Amino acid sequence: PRMQHSLWGDESMAAAEYIQGHYIKAAADAPLGPLKFRRVTWLETVFGDRQMGNNHYLFTQLARLSVDRWRKWGGHARHEFSEAAIRLPALVGGLGLLVALAWLGRQLGAPRAGLVAAFLMALHPWHLRYCTEARGYSLMGLFLCLTLGSLITALGSGTWLAWSLFAAAQFLTLYSCKIALYPLVALNLAVAVALWRASRGTGAERLRGLGRWFAVNVVSAMVFLLLYAPCHAQAVAAVGKIRQRGLNDLSWPWLRDMLSEALTALIAPRGIVARND
Repeated sequence: PRMQHSLWGDESMAAAEYIQGHYIKAAADAPLGPLKFRRVTWLETVFGDRQMGNNHYLFTQLARLSVDRWRKWGGHARHEFSEAAIRLPALVGGLGLLVALAWLGRQLGAPRAGLVAAFLMALHPWHLRYCTEARGYSLMGLFLCLTLGSLITALGSGTWLAWSLFAAAQFLTLYSCKIALYPLVALNLAVAVALWRASRGTGAERLRGLGRWFAVNVVSAMVFLLLYAPCHAQAVAAVGKIRQRGLNDLSWPWLRDMLSEALTALIAPRGIVARND
């Protein structure tokens, strides 16, 4: 049912700037004159990041393909759109995340735990929200689970194919939402230490495992940087504007609400009142 809800805040901003387009003045010298619809270009879809640095690149591109197909197959005008069509990639990512979480449990040798984790995730209010939110969070979760599962295979087999699959899943995680950089950096630091300490062979054998991990990481990082570089200056400028508006005030009530939201999807009432004030 949430698929048909109107787009809100971040969703509508991203849809107008990177996916769908918006109305502008038909003539610059006639501010009160008629409007015309300006459709977003694919260059803006792939490399645009000027509005709060909030372009979730992979989702944005998939959502545009989805709504374009909806428009073409339904014979709709260029300015028309469907919330459900825009949100479809998020729904697919959220459903895939449940399967990936169960698979991750199996990779860890605990298939029942994986199924229980997927069941609990399916009931969690935040997962239900992100399954139907026009953002890249559900895709990020899906590919992060696939990254962890493929890492287990790569550590076990050590083949180029296994490490390449790990790098591909890692790239898609980061391309889905760039805030995934933090857990991925921590993960790779742990992997480097584990590879170094686990090897009991000669120096050459130890370096072979580290070398494959390092090589696939460099390739995936190069691909991401080539796609992200044109967006970086826009994102930095957007973050600067947010700071100027005082939206980065970190306090104990804010932290309390964030922890409560993450664990229970509930916000302390006093926190809401304080923010509204």
